[in-house]
Order: sequence, then structure tokens, then C-alpha cells
Amino acid sequence: MGSQSDSELIEGGVVQSMVDVFLVHGRHREATARMIAISLVGILAGSALLHFIAILVLAHDQANALEEMNRFFNAWLPVISGLVGSATTYYFTKDKS
Repeated sequence: MGSQSDSELIEGGVVQSMVDVFLVHGRHREATARMIAISLVGILAGSALLHFIAILVLAHDQANALEEMNRFFNAWLPVISGLVGSATTYYFTKDKS
């Protein structure tokens, strides 16, 4: 660990008051909650669409594969819907200051 010269230092700006820090933190948290909620809704919709496409493909001759796909989806649906419900509830009910 050597000493750094003045040319290697990075200027980060000046914080005038601690209120500035908390405002940035709140906006970042709000953007993150929004992104997670939208992503999980997209994953839920995509997995349902993928399931129905797979059902259409497997419905012709492959009854065993169809049963496995249904078993997997029946385990996956409660997990992803619980995550979506939690994320959207948090996003819509959090304190929007």
C-alpha cells in the first residue's frame, strides 16, 4: 500500500447536507423496487406462455413428457406468483416520499 498522489485521487463532489444523501437513496430504492416488480411480472407471463407453447408441442404423442411438464409447472407457478405478489404489493404500498 503506497501513498497516492494528487493526480490519482478521484473527486466525488461535495455533499452540502445529509438530506441529499437520503434523497438519492430513496430514489434508488424506488427504482430498484419498480424494476424487480416489472421483471417478476414479465417472468410470470413468460413462463405461462412457455408452458402453453410446450403443452401444444407435447400434446400430440408424448404423454409422459406432458405429465412431467405439468408437474413442473404446478410446482413453479406458486413460487413465481408468490414472488410477483410480494414485489408488486411492496411497490404499490411503500412510502412514496
